[in-house]
Amino acid sequence: MNYQVTPLFAIPLYQTQLAKLTSLEHEFILNLEYERMPADNGDYTKDKYVLEKPELTFLKERIVKGIEHFVYEVLDCSREVKFEIQNSWVNRHGQTDFAGTHRHSNSLISGVYYIDVDQQSGAIVFEKDKSYYNLWPNVIDIEFNYQTHEDQSRLNIFNADGWGIYPKVNELIMFPSHLYHGVGENHSNIVRYSLAFNVFPKGNLGGKLNTLYI
Repeated sequence: MNYQVTPLFAIPLYQTQLAKLTSLEHEFILNLEYERMPADNGDYTKDKYVLEKPELTFLKERIVKGIEHFVYEVLDCSREVKFEIQNSWVNRHGQTDFAGTHRHSNSLISGVYYIDVDQQSGAIVFEKDKSYYNLWPNVIDIEFNYQTHEDQSRLNIFNADGWGIYPKVNELIMFPSHLYHGVGENHSNIVRYSLAFNVFPKGNLGGKLNTLYI
């Protein structure tokens, strides 16, 4: 049967591969000062603006190029609006550490750059918001074949309540900040390092009728 399905109003999840860190960049990141998270499920840097450090200037430039490709080439935003990194920090997860489901406030786009990861160090898992129905409202419980047959090949963007990605070293992932996400438990022998950041637009927003300058 000939048919077409259009994923209208899709939530964009952007992935790209950046150049490898230099040994000096890698060493600098690992030697930053860390503290335990309040939930006791991982560590993060005390400094929440790590991409402003001169030692990470070139890494920031590579990430900014990724941001610009995402917003201007993929999403086709006007170049009159600038997208700036507001804050940035490194997460460190040892064995059994994880990140609970959360979303980022006071931000439009969030991103993660992966420094040290492998296939056992935990997937980043995105969850569909309960208020985003696409087709299935939360008062209708439909069983899908990927659930009843435990066949993950049947999972797709139309029937999924969650979507997991096992990131690669030097991979950059970006997504809307309102999108709920978490990280699975680290079962690897390596310590998982990832750099997170938030992006906000700056400039004239809203066009002629609803102009807002921020």
